[in-house]
Formats: sequence, structure tokens, C-alpha cells
Amino acid sequence: MSSTTLGPNTFNLRNYYVFHSKIDENAYSKTYLIKKIDSNAFRLVKVFNKKTQKQIIANEEIKKEISKLVKITNQNILKLYQVYVNDKNLSYIIDHFEGTFLSMNIREYRKKSEVIIGCIMYQIFLTLIYCHKNKIIHINQNLI
Repeated sequence: MSSTTLGPNTFNLRNYYVFHSKIDENAYSKTYLIKKIDSNAFRLVKVFNKKTQKQIIANEEIKKEISKLVKITNQNILKLYQVYVNDKNLSYIIDHFEGTFLSMNIREYRKKSEVIIGCIMYQIFLTLIYCHKNKIIHINQNLI
């Protein structure tokens, strides 16, 4: 199984992963919790429908960005393991972590001390600087 597959193929995620549950769904994509069959490692898969997202998937800039994202080593950004395209979907396989995204906890962070909020903001700014230096243009803030 290659680490990045950008051309059309017949790859089927279900041959390598067990789908556990849907985590999120929006107008652009669906995100599922999956478990790798050979290692029992949990990952997330973000699935973009090619029919509704043609202009995004066909864009050469996104292909360049995908090749950069696969190489990211920043501790504050979820690792992108693989990208697959088949006849229907573009799928990103990314790290899974226990807990929730920062955006889901905004109300809770309002109750934290200024020191904790300062540490969180510092990590966010370091991550944004990393993205800027590496010319990553379409960062998904949920990956921070």
C-alpha cells in the first residue's frame, strides 16, 4: 500500500481498515473513526465526494499541498498518513487522538487561567508559523 496515491485507482479502504463510527459530517466531507486491520491502530479518514468537490480535487495546488502534508513532522499537527482517490472519493487517512478538537472546547477554555490560555495560544502560533514557513496554504484548523 503506497503512502500517497493521487491518481484514480480501485483502492478500497475496507480492505485495510474497519469503520467504527462517523465522527463528523459537513457540506464538504465526512470523517470516520477507523481501525487498521494489520496493526489495530486507530486513525481518522476524511472522505471528500469527488462529484461535489470536483473543483477542489482537480486543483493542482491541492495536489502539491497533499505532498507537503504527508511530510509534516510538527507535534501540533495531526499526521497525514495516506491519501487515496478512487472513482467516487478523495480520502485522507490521518492520526486519531483521544479527546476533542480545540474548537469544540472553546467554552471550557474560557474558564481556564490566563497562563493555560497563553500556552494554548503559543502552540497555535507556533503551528501557524510552521505552516507559513512550509507554504502550507489550506490548513484545516481542526488539525491544530
